[in-house]
Amino acid sequence: KRFLTKPKGVWDHLKVELYTVFWSLSSYDLYVPADLYESSLKRQEQRRDELQREIRSGGLDRRALRDRESEVKVCVRVIDRLRADWEAQEVNNESVMNRL
Repeated sequence: KRFLTKPKGVWDHLKVELYTVFWSLSSYDLYVPADLYESSLKRQEQRRDELQREIRSGGLDRRALRDRESEVKVCVRVIDRLRADWEAQEVNNESVMNRL
């Protein structure tokens, strides 16, 4: 139990509000992994473009064409979700930083 107690006089140097804010925040609030978002978006966009080239090139049977078109739709949805999540995380991060 002793390790759970605060050192004597800690509240003379640390305000309860700061302590509460610190423990209520997550890494999502404090950091936006822009590099990770960029690399994920780039990978999905490259895959989408590759699939679209295959579709335009012709030579695919109906089933393969349908499969490629479905994969393109999945890539587009993932790209949209990544962009929306990135924007939401940036807005949240900015709000938290302004509050601090």
